Amino acid sequence: MLKNLVFLDIAFNDLSGSIPSEIGNASALQLLTLNANHLTGTLPVSIGNLARLQTLDVSDNNLEGPLPQELGNLGEILQLSISDNGFMGPMPTSLGNCQQLELLNMSRNHLNGSIIHEIGKLASLISGLDLSWNNLTGPLPQELSNLVSLQLLDLSHNSLTGSLEVLGQLDSLTSLNVSFNDFTGALPDSSVFRNLPSSDVLGNPGLCLPDQQNSANTSCGASGSGQSSAAGGASNHHSGHGKAGTTIMVCLLFGFALLILAGGCFLFYKRYWIYGNPFSSSSDAQDSSTWPWKLTPFQKLTFTVDDVLDSLVELNIIGSGFSGVVYKAEMDGGETIAVKKLWPATVGGERNYDVFAAEVDTLGRIRHRNIVRLLGYCSNKELNLLMYDFLPNGSLGEVLHEKRRNLNWETRYNICLGAAQGLAYLHHDCVPAILHRDVKSNNILLDSRYEAFVADFGLAKLIDGANSKAMSKVAGSYGYIAPGVFQG
Repeated sequence: MLKNLVFLDIAFNDLSGSIPSEIGNASALQLLTLNANHLTGTLPVSIGNLARLQTLDVSDNNLEGPLPQELGNLGEILQLSISDNGFMGPMPTSLGNCQQLELLNMSRNHLNGSIIHEIGKLASLISGLDLSWNNLTGPLPQELSNLVSLQLLDLSHNSLTGSLEVLGQLDSLTSLNVSFNDFTGALPDSSVFRNLPSSDVLGNPGLCLPDQQNSANTSCGASGSGQSSAAGGASNHHSGHGKAGTTIMVCLLFGFALLILAGGCFLFYKRYWIYGNPFSSSSDAQDSSTWPWKLTPFQKLTFTVDDVLDSLVELNIIGSGFSGVVYKAEMDGGETIAVKKLWPATVGGERNYDVFAAEVDTLGRIRHRNIVRLLGYCSNKELNLLMYDFLPNGSLGEVLHEKRRNLNWETRYNICLGAAQGLAYLHHDCVPAILHRDVKSNNILLDSRYEAFVADFGLAKLIDGANSKAMSKVAGSYGYIAPGVFQG
């Protein structure tokens, strides 16, 4: 009976007890998902008999003990998740044999020791490597540089040490978190680290952050002790001058701060009281003046909220739809972005900004090579603006129906594949899962190489007001409405 079993999915139940060793007799098994139960005991070594297994998920249980080396016998495994358990001991070196792995999630356990050098053999890792919330120690192995296709890497909340230099070679990363470790030295000079939010490097006292590069921070390699020694030799002679210099410096800094504050107040007064809010109605002008614009970034940005607002002119409109109007915005620094001005969302007749911010924060954390990157958002009492990467070839709908470009079959296939991978991530791998609800050719955007990016994900819920009843409403464009929206 077990020998003919191909798929076994009993996740999200109230199963208890241990995983029976007889599971190893199901030699034809390709999918085994036991996650979100109450299973205890160890992971049986007989798991290694499942040579055809492609997906193994035992996450969110109460399993414990060391991980068996027999995991390395799973030569066809694509996804392996053991997160949220009590596994302890080192990472099995045999994992290096699982050379078809695309996703490895070992987070939230009690694993110790160093990251195995054999991790470099898993060059097929694409979707993610999550080792966060363990007790891992030691430096990062140089072999991590072999993971050239990896998109997500989470090493946070461990006790890892040494330099981050090897991670600067992973150009494919779209999400990286190394917070709360013991890393030291300067951040690598790569696009990944230049756009990395400060929260993803937090908790590493020895790291030299960009704003410390020219400071006397000892972790940046400055010879603070030498300077102290030189100063100490003449401390008695110059102590009075040192105190006077310090007093003058404090006064200068205080005066400079007051100058900046006065300038900010003047700009605020000029924009919101003299000229008024350019997007508010005359009847609400006085009320909206107390709601200044706020910019919330999801990565390091080189422009300000004023730069975004100045670009919202009719000449820059490149499209519109059920969710809002899209502008092409060229920033002073040479960066080009897309700004979507959303139609006002209401909940019970009043705008619910806290709910909106929570929903957009979830969307802003999504990182996938086939999903348009949300850079941040601006909001005030009247409007909400979303800022995205600008993709020069526009939408698939424009290419096919307006520009009528002749795409060869290979390009069409790659567009279909990229769109499917982006949607699969939103619907299945994203936590929490996001139902797009408006999948159509106009929401598949193309970059300069005609690679597909899914856009407007999650906006149907935002336009509905992001309330609990959003999923019972018809949302999206007629002709493209997701079947799952309808009930009964």
